[in-house]
Amino acid sequence: MPNPNADIVLAYMATSRREGLAAALKQYATPDFVWWVLGMGEIQDKIVRLAAIMRTHFLAEGAKFDIHGVTADGDRVAIESEVSIPLKDGRVYNNRYHNLYLLREGRIVEIREYHNTAHADPIWQPIFAAEGE
Repeated sequence: MPNPNADIVLAYMATSRREGLAAALKQYATPDFVWWVLGMGEIQDKIVRLAAIMRTHFLAEGAKFDIHGVTADGDRVAIESEVSIPLKDGRVYNNRYHNLYLLREGRIVEIREYHNTAHADPIWQPIFAAEGE
């Protein structure tokens, strides 16, 4: 049976790729939205800065995003995905994600992001160090 909340999350993801994260969150998230990331904690107040860091260090050309699975139950939508993004220094960030989206009245109130930190840390730590984070 179709789940309208899964459709909302998929639309949010498509908007994020097409128009950027800030535009997608403005359209689909609640004002009290929380984004929790494994190894980082809550990042909702850092999203604009993280997007700027990505524009500095990552190449939009060649980026790939694949959804491997969607599971929805009421106001909970789980997405299994994989991203591959080339960096300007020649490395490639390729990671798998499991994001749990919690919705309230058709809007995203929380994202809980789980990913392979063994791959993410060697990519992100030098970037954060270079940016003074």
